[in-house]
Order: sequence, then structure tokens, then C-alpha cells
Amino acid sequence: MAWSWRHKLLIAGISGEKKIELPNTGAPRSYKCGKFDRSVSFAQDGGAPQTVQVEATIRDAWTYIIEKSAPSSACNTCFKKLPGKLRLTELLDGGDIVAACLVPGDGRTDNDVPRGWNDGKRLIAFGLVEVIRGAADKTSLAATMLHELAHLAGASTNARAARDEAIQAESVLKDCLLGQHFDPDALGTVFRRSRALYG
Repeated sequence: MAWSWRHKLLIAGISGEKKIELPNTGAPRSYKCGKFDRSVSFAQDGGAPQTVQVEATIRDAWTYIIEKSAPSSACNTCFKKLPGKLRLTELLDGGDIVAACLVPGDGRTDNDVPRGWNDGKRLIAFGLVEVIRGAADKTSLAATMLHELAHLAGASTNARAARDEAIQAESVLKDCLLGQHFDPDALGTVFRRSRALYG
């Protein structure tokens, strides 16, 4: 029998099933966890304003993880080697996952927040820049989400650790059908974008 996910992806600010508690990121001056708006409008490089439907974009990326990455034997083997010793399917079977928005602190912009963050339990967070990129390519956002899931499975968040340990979360992308997004500089908690998407 094929594996199927029985829980929910709860999107802070959009999913109304239950109250979502948002944790402190430990870096409130730089960024914090917040709620998503249903849509985000932006203009890139002086072009015409564009609108992205946030929920649809996040759910498309999540569907990729559920339908492509989670059924992959190589992906599950890779996750099982992480310190939490859980297959991706076992991690997902542990309950609902919450997706929150990384909101920039005072005086900062969306380009200043890291690509992703997690609470070490059942919450993953990412900024609006990642959602906008995900609207253009769902696998881009799926890669950020999967990277954060790897941290929930025990991958190191210590950017100062030995390289093999510091790159654990990003390395899962290679075995989870998202290798095209592997970034060798995505170490622990210093996973920041190399260039601004919009101002």
C-alpha cells in the first residue's frame, strides 16, 4: 500500500482550523514569525505590479514534497541518516505541520530575512521572497520547506559546525528530487539569499 499523508499543512494567517501559536525566533530585531496574507503584490526591476496567491503557492510546493519527495526511497533513506533517525514519511506522520511567515524586524526589508527558519518541533517558516520565487517555480519553495523539515528531523542548525554537519539540511535536497536547488553555502542558521529579489 502506498504511503499517504493524513495530517494538515496549517498556514499561519490562512488556515482557520485551529489557533496557531507562533514562537519567538530568538532574533526579533532581525525577523520574527508572523502570519501570511492571502496574496502579496510586488514590482520587480521597475516592472508592472504582480500579485501572488500565497496559499496556492505554498500548497503547490507542499504537494511536490508529499507527492514526489516523500515517496522517494532515496529521500527517506537520507532523512533516516539525520540525527533524529526518522524517514521523511515518519516525520510527516508525526502530526500537522505549521507554515509561518518570516517577517522582517523594524528597519529591515523582506530581503533581509533568512530563506527559512524552524522551531525544532512542527513549525517551518519562510519569507515572502521565497513565496514569490515559489510562484515562478514551486520546486524552489519546496526546497526551502524541505530544508527546514530536515532541521525538524535533527539536521544541525550550527553554521560553525564541521562542514558535513553544517550542510546536513541542505544536502537532503540531492536525494529528495530537489537537487537543482542545492546551495553549498546554505549552512545552519545563516542561510541568506545572495541577492535581493525586490526592494
